Amino acid sequence: MPILVISGFAVAQGQEASGVDSVYFIDDVMPLVSKLGCNQTKCHGSLKGQGGFRLSMFAAEPEDDFAALAKSTEARRVNPVEPGKSLFLLKATSSIPHEGGQRVQVGSPEYNVLASWVAQGAPWGDEQAPKLVSVTVIPEEQVLQKGEAQQLSATAVFSDGSQKDVTHRAVYTSSEERVAAVDGTGKVQASDFGESHVVVTYLRQTDTVRIVVPQPLPSPFPNVAPNNKIDELVFAKLQKLGIPPSELCSDHEFLRRIYLDAIGTLPTPDEARAFLADTDPQKRSKLVDRLLTREEFADFWALKWGDLLRIKTGVGVTRPAGAGTYYRWVRESIAQNMPYDQFAGELVTASGSNYELGAANFFTPASNKDTQSFAEAAALIFMGARIGCARCHGHPVESWALDDDLGLAAFFATVSFKNTREWTEEIVFSNPKKTLPHPKTGQVVKPKFLGGEVLELDGQEDPRVRFAEWLISPQNPWFAKNIVNRVWFWLLGRGIVHEADDLRSTNPPENPEILQYLQEELVSQKYDLKHIFRLILNSKTYQLSSQPNQWNEEDVAHFSHYRAKRLGAEQLLDAVSEVTETWERFNNTVAAPNYSLPLGHKAKRIPDGSTDSPFLKLFGRAARDTSFESQRTSPPSVQQALYLLNSDEFQAKVVSSPRIQRLIQEQKSDAEAIDELYLVTLARAPTEQEKTRLLDYMLGESKPAIEQAAAEKQAADEALAKVKGDLEKAKADYEAAEKAAQEAETAAANAKTAADSTAAAQANAEKDAAAKRQQANESKKTVDDLVEQQQKPAEANVAAAAQAVTDATTAKVAADKALAEAQAATANAQQAYEAAEKAAQEAEATAKAISEDAGKSEEEKKKAADEAAARRKAADEAKTALTQTQEKEQPAQTQANTAAQKLAEAEAQKKPADEALANVTNQVAAASNDHQAAEKAAAEAETAAAAAKAEADKARATQATAEKDAPEKRKLAGEAKARQDQLVTDEQAANAKVAEATTKVDAANAAHQKSRLPALQDVLWALLNTEEFMVNH
Repeated sequence: MPILVISGFAVAQGQEASGVDSVYFIDDVMPLVSKLGCNQTKCHGSLKGQGGFRLSMFAAEPEDDFAALAKSTEARRVNPVEPGKSLFLLKATSSIPHEGGQRVQVGSPEYNVLASWVAQGAPWGDEQAPKLVSVTVIPEEQVLQKGEAQQLSATAVFSDGSQKDVTHRAVYTSSEERVAAVDGTGKVQASDFGESHVVVTYLRQTDTVRIVVPQPLPSPFPNVAPNNKIDELVFAKLQKLGIPPSELCSDHEFLRRIYLDAIGTLPTPDEARAFLADTDPQKRSKLVDRLLTREEFADFWALKWGDLLRIKTGVGVTRPAGAGTYYRWVRESIAQNMPYDQFAGELVTASGSNYELGAANFFTPASNKDTQSFAEAAALIFMGARIGCARCHGHPVESWALDDDLGLAAFFATVSFKNTREWTEEIVFSNPKKTLPHPKTGQVVKPKFLGGEVLELDGQEDPRVRFAEWLISPQNPWFAKNIVNRVWFWLLGRGIVHEADDLRSTNPPENPEILQYLQEELVSQKYDLKHIFRLILNSKTYQLSSQPNQWNEEDVAHFSHYRAKRLGAEQLLDAVSEVTETWERFNNTVAAPNYSLPLGHKAKRIPDGSTDSPFLKLFGRAARDTSFESQRTSPPSVQQALYLLNSDEFQAKVVSSPRIQRLIQEQKSDAEAIDELYLVTLARAPTEQEKTRLLDYMLGESKPAIEQAAAEKQAADEALAKVKGDLEKAKADYEAAEKAAQEAETAAANAKTAADSTAAAQANAEKDAAAKRQQANESKKTVDDLVEQQQKPAEANVAAAAQAVTDATTAKVAADKALAEAQAATANAQQAYEAAEKAAQEAEATAKAISEDAGKSEEEKKKAADEAAARRKAADEAKTALTQTQEKEQPAQTQANTAAQKLAEAEAQKKPADEALANVTNQVAAASNDHQAAEKAAAEAETAAAAAKAEADKARATQATAEKDAPEKRKLAGEAKARQDQLVTDEQAANAKVAEATTKVDAANAAHQKSRLPALQDVLWALLNTEEFMVNH
């Protein structure tokens, strides 16, 4: 019998063979069942199974599957005697009819594993074997070029630390087959540009691999300056993918976008004008701050939370008091910017009257007050965890099963209710005696955190408190990530994790770094959600245009451009109402008693989801039957189109619009009215093309008459303007000519006077110049005499005295030097003498001591006496030398004193010579100054005389010209006056023609006014039906 080696196991074909490794259900058969798809919903994993054979969906309950396959008494599916004739193998190989078709071939490796298992007695597994802990796949991330392939490697990790290659046993799915397809062996093929996640599953343990296929660009990635950390992370990811972002949106796009996204309403025309005219570079961030503080912010986000929390009469709350209390609590929490962790904690631990404590209504939407529903709602809303599917079957790609769902539900097992005398009022409280029995075993289920250990609690403790502490802890892997992902989804139309309420390891975030950053920001800011709103709204990522470029038009997941979103039902109804200024009255016929909201109540402020509104229902408002984000839908439909085209209610809003009536009453021009309607609907002015087209439409049949009247009026106005222009020019010409004539006549008289005056001035100037020239010559002679007779002799005396000082100084320096040398020699001699005298005295004392010492020899005594005599002689000689140097020092002192005295005498003689020279020099300088002044005065006088002559000559010439010009100017003034008079007559005629044309224009416009109202209504109706109005770009 042949033996095959398959995935590390030796198996026999047909029956068990000696020496063959064991094949177990849990280790070998279950992975095959999953890989072959037998436990999928379309096959035996469906609720009722197929063909009488049912497996747990996605292998969530392997014990039940083992029993169904190997132990069922209803139909024997295994034949240990003849494995090949086992019913499940005959079905799987299509040897007998099988609706699922052939899943394996006889003799294939998969077949041999299954047959060997049967042949070995269909064993469950080795109870002593280590348990599977996790699956790891390498590489964790891989960048591939289009057309390249990558083989994945999957490894199972067991409780004892051992590992096993399960690459060919794992199940592979790709999130984007278009980008990266994966086959059953784990080989990934890059098919297109983008990003995909491959989920690898083995025995309900999973891991993911990120596959990136970058798009090549013809030029470098654009350098886009980020506004904040969000942009840095988004743009880095886009650069990695080769997807350049779109340009920033325009101001009007940003304005309308953020109003709708932040507060759910349109900007008013005045708000639009103010923002568009604002030149402050920080105006966008300032607008963000303003909107986050407006009352409408709380209104709009209370609506969103009303959807998630299912605030709706009729779902556990049968009277409006509970729904109203719940709504007010939610809205007030948002208005006060309650920290998000406190918000969630108060909801899941609430106790009290559902009429008095809004948060207590968290436990009322579940109509059967099912404990599991409480936990599933909390997990979905606050963790983004869809644990609810584990109630009926295993999670498709996560390891969550029924026990996980029950463990979480056990935290809410003590939640109880009691009625009061007030109809439908309930008191929510914790009953410590209440428990949750396991639906299969009947045993009490103990609380267990999702992915954590079973919790032992004090019998009197409210388990919800422990759940809340775990839920809102910064270490919780879901809580903060879930809400920042939801906020991102609410503002940008797609979550970082998609879908926004499906956080799990097998659904990894598009950009993990952004999710981590926002999570950390939320925690560090004490769960202030407005901080997250502010970060996102101020980012360039949010402010990108919704218009894609050629490189990002296929991108739907990486936020390279703003994702245009249809207005929600409440947004749309409020927008139509605000534009038309027609208001809704909402009724609630579900509540008991029925009630109506006041006229003008905004749709986004409806507190109760059961409030009647066919419009809201038609345009996809959330039914509030579940807490899934997907419950709110807004795809366009034929019914919506028919409503907008044919609905009496919608038409009535347009036809009865007070805004249209006001534009007519205020006599706004067609252009002004169109501008106003564009501002209020689209927050922008119309383009030139749009405005031209609409103006033509507004004129309608009145256009020929209006255009003819306007043309005649324009021609009359132009003719009048020309006459007025000519008249003004003629008046100016006459005034100029008259002025010129008068000025010429005055100039002639002035020229004669000036000529006479300048002639006299010339004579005076020439006389003055001659006198001043004589004074300058005399002062020159005085300077020359002083220099020759006094200054030069004084300079000679000073030079001689200076030389004497120099010679005396030289002699003194030499004498001082000789004296210094003599004094130094005396000092040296004194020092030598003192040393010699000291040595002699010491030698004599020594010799005396030795001579008196009887122990010394005569030779020693003689030697000491000789030494003392020699020392004394040296001392005498040194004294003699000292005396000689002292005698030499005296003459040097005398000589130095004499040199100093001579120097002093020379300096004394030089001083009067210097003073005499300075006195003479001052006299010369003063005389020179006098001469210069005289010379300057003479030159100026001569220049003045020449100028006076030239001025006189010019004045005589001017007189002659002026006397000739004056008559000519007088003649021109007369001619200008005649032309002015003629144009006055022409102006009167042109005014008459303008009045006539104006009457025709007024008549044409009066006829047009009768058709303006329906035309403006048509324009408004058309704007309300545009995609630009119904979509937030």
